[in-house]
Amino acid sequence: MDDVPAWLDQLPLELGAQRLLLGRLLAWCKQDPDVRWLTIGCSLERGNADRLSDLDLAIAVKEEHFEEALGRVREALGSLGDLVESFDYLMPLNFPLRRFFAQYSDRTQVDLTVGCAPAASIPRTVVLYDPEGAVRVVGDEVLDPRADEVRLWACLGWEALVNVGKYLRRSSFWEARSQLEEARSSLFRLWALAEKVPQARYGVTALVDAGAPMPPGIDRSLPRTDLSELLASARYLAETLAELQRRLGRNESYQLPDAFADFVVADFANVSADALGAARKL
Repeated sequence: MDDVPAWLDQLPLELGAQRLLLGRLLAWCKQDPDVRWLTIGCSLERGNADRLSDLDLAIAVKEEHFEEALGRVREALGSLGDLVESFDYLMPLNFPLRRFFAQYSDRTQVDLTVGCAPAASIPRTVVLYDPEGAVRVVGDEVLDPRADEVRLWACLGWEALVNVGKYLRRSSFWEARSQLEEARSSLFRLWALAEKVPQARYGVTALVDAGAPMPPGIDRSLPRTDLSELLASARYLAETLAELQRRLGRNESYQLPDAFADFVVADFANVSADALGAARKL
């Protein structure tokens, strides 16, 4: 970006804490010899951040000094504000990428990835520091899910739902509830894709960020501590996921698991609430 100070200055007063932290991090990046570039995305890039929004940042450092630079990033995060706690871990990818999370006492949060890509094509990002001109801002299509990824979302949803049926038959409420949450997450990703929401892989977050409608009747997937209600929620999710899969199935490249869908929907139709002892409150 040609005028980073102006971009920082135009942030609303509500984001004063974020602006202060960003200014300090930018100054640090400029003085560290191994930092290649710094970008920020998500809500601050979109312009709809509020005082609780975290800072979604990415930094690239020189590959030959990657490990040493990580230590300096750790120290820098500790000096940006009144740090409560931070942690970091190596992400399970086939290239070095470390995620840092820092929580500050004023509720400001940093969600930072540090890699060593000398050049990058990134959608929906603000380039805060890039002396080598290495970052190219591109459209959202670069993050469109692959066909095999869409199939995986559907398969994981049906796996979770068939496990709900298993745990219901055992009257194991919390295991069933956990699997119900997994199924809903898959549904949100597929719904976001069907609604043409950018970055559908982020599921409910993508829907909220885009102001997109939620699946009709989604509140029916929120049971209380009653097995019969959990069964009703699972049936709703199975029927909704099956309908959504038929909608997405017009794209034959997805190769969606229709047999799995038919099996799970029929399985829930055959579950008797009375047989589960479903009236029992936990």
